[in-house]
Amino acid sequence: MTKASASNLKAAANHRLCSWSSQYATKPVENSHLNIKPDIVFCSQPDAKSGFAWQNVISFLKLTALPYSTRLQWDITRKVYTVFTSQPARRFVIALSLAYQDFRLHVFDCSGAIHSLAYNIHKSADIFCRLLYVFAFGRPEHLGFDPTFLDPSLSPSHVHRPLSIRAVMMSWTIQVDNKVYTIVRPIFISHLIRGRGTNSWLVNKGQELFVIKDYWTHTGRCHTEEEMLEKIKGLDGVPTLVAAWTVQTSEGDETTDLIRPRFLVQNATFETRIHRCLLLTPEGQPLLSFSSLRELLSIFIDIIDVHFVLVHMYGILHRDISFHNILMYTCNVPRKATSEDEKKREAIIKEHGYRRGLLIDFDYADMVSAGKQGVSSGDRTGTVPFMSIGILQEYASPTPNFVHTFAHDLESLIYVLVWVCVLYQAPQEVRKDRNIDQTCLKQWASAKTLNDIGNLRDLKLGQLLSKTVVFDFTPYFEQMKPVISKLYGLILNSRLPDSAQPFCHADVKQVLLEAFMTVEEESCGVENMKRTWQHMQKEPVLVQSDYCSEGQNIRRRVE
Repeated sequence: MTKASASNLKAAANHRLCSWSSQYATKPVENSHLNIKPDIVFCSQPDAKSGFAWQNVISFLKLTALPYSTRLQWDITRKVYTVFTSQPARRFVIALSLAYQDFRLHVFDCSGAIHSLAYNIHKSADIFCRLLYVFAFGRPEHLGFDPTFLDPSLSPSHVHRPLSIRAVMMSWTIQVDNKVYTIVRPIFISHLIRGRGTNSWLVNKGQELFVIKDYWTHTGRCHTEEEMLEKIKGLDGVPTLVAAWTVQTSEGDETTDLIRPRFLVQNATFETRIHRCLLLTPEGQPLLSFSSLRELLSIFIDIIDVHFVLVHMYGILHRDISFHNILMYTCNVPRKATSEDEKKREAIIKEHGYRRGLLIDFDYADMVSAGKQGVSSGDRTGTVPFMSIGILQEYASPTPNFVHTFAHDLESLIYVLVWVCVLYQAPQEVRKDRNIDQTCLKQWASAKTLNDIGNLRDLKLGQLLSKTVVFDFTPYFEQMKPVISKLYGLILNSRLPDSAQPFCHADVKQVLLEAFMTVEEESCGVENMKRTWQHMQKEPVLVQSDYCSEGQNIRRRVE
């Protein structure tokens, strides 16, 4: 090695200010999602004021004198999960373990985890040294950092620092080709390792505001979200697609296949996910920031209207109606009203300045099968707490000719409304007298295994018959009890043998429209609105999820 090259390597190493260290292994790191110690970490220099945090970790080495075990593997997974949740711009994490005298390489990304075979540290010391060399001098994108995220305080030749949630508030940018968007704040951060790993950012370019949806979609989809949004462009109540792109690395389009070395994968089969981004408008506010019961009911009426148009005019079924996929946005353009009640609602919306409903996330949407009013592609999709009884039944006992219909989506919409009535005591205010485990939603939120899914199906069917969910409504939603009872009655009647009353958009909308016209206005008040605004300027509401994945029981492809 020449003196010049040695000098360059030394300068690069010094500039990066990254090193392997065990000084943080004695006690759990503060302000982390899990109460765990980091062991030996490869990390950047910690902030002088805040000290060491998981956002500084580039990689880590799990060290133990005991033989390799499932428990050790689980401990590694927990640490990787903490890295992902602390660094939302992280694409994958590479870790090492040294158990007794054997070391292994572990790679975690949105397709899951790969654990290498064991190598003896004495017999394969050269391999171990090569791995350490990669960590010391590898390019940022090869260590798991997103190449489209740029830190304005560093030049392009400098290393990419770990990106924390709060770091994006400091003028970080996302570069796409020759365009650079400045991140205003995070909107939604996924707490998943395996799955889509969706992150959403509010960005600006000049005076214009946009939303960037950053996610890993399955390459086997018949119809992409981009295709769906192009098809419905111009429709009110859904996002408008401005641009779409695949994240690029030095090797081209980024997929999980590029991250997985052939010597690790060997003959194993993994799902392939591709890293996509969508540039969207408008910016939506979370459902929990509604200002009154009337605005909340109006939002759900809007979602029913747009869902009806999607199904009957565009032939598109959403298939993932959930709490986080229903937003609100400011829109001053009135909607077409035919009935007198609808005209009155439009007048009230204009008078009070109510926001409109926005249905987002079309990644699992599909085209309606001809003559079936539903989708029979073999997918069982949805978010578990809000799945209809019919979808839960399919998970418990799959049938080959099952059709996911619009009625399943409508049922999910009602469960979202129940979720709000049970868990919130006012807009932007989670109930304080009970946590979710002390309510009728405990099994809704905790179902993970196939057995759990079967039990949840039985529970929801029992709740449908007894309507006991209304007993857990907070006082703020007292007026919603008869509304939910009527809606549950519609679901129940449609499930009766030889029922002549199909579960349809018009019936659900009529119940909500009658409630909209009769409920007494209960504003959240000035102080609550202040809390809502302050909350929106800070970190987003983070999703409570499994460490590892969305799980086969949340979205599973039936082969």
